Amino acid sequence: MAFHKLQSGDFMVVGYVPKDAELKKVGNNNSSKTSFSIKASEKTLPDGKKEAQWTNCVAWHEMARICAGFKKGDFVMAVGRIESREYNGKTYKDLVVEFAVKASAPETSAGFTPASGNTAIDPADELGDLSDFDSLDPDDIPF
Repeated sequence: MAFHKLQSGDFMVVGYVPKDAELKKVGNNNSSKTSFSIKASEKTLPDGKKEAQWTNCVAWHEMARICAGFKKGDFVMAVGRIESREYNGKTYKDLVVEFAVKASAPETSAGFTPASGNTAIDPADELGDLSDFDSLDPDDIPF
């Protein structure tokens, strides 16, 4: 589980979804909006108990339809910008999601699957012909 600020100013949150995402139609034009949360981290309280730190996320339009597939227990990564909103005299912060994927849990594997379902994607199909690029030997990478 993690929460990181990127150089672009966007934030990346990685963690578990505590309950199924909720897809709604809102506004006069019936825009798609999906709300969900991600357990971004835990902090240890003075009494030794752990308390979850949650990030509220909102996705709009096509991204909303993708994120609507997130289910309780899914391990996801979401990237977006933080926006504040007022409600009943309180200020809330949401991550407005611009990119999201459902991933395999870190304990099992590091592979990613598309957020929209179990459709397998062959990277070669997505990237095209890579024959003009040189292969890198891991021993030659300077970091």
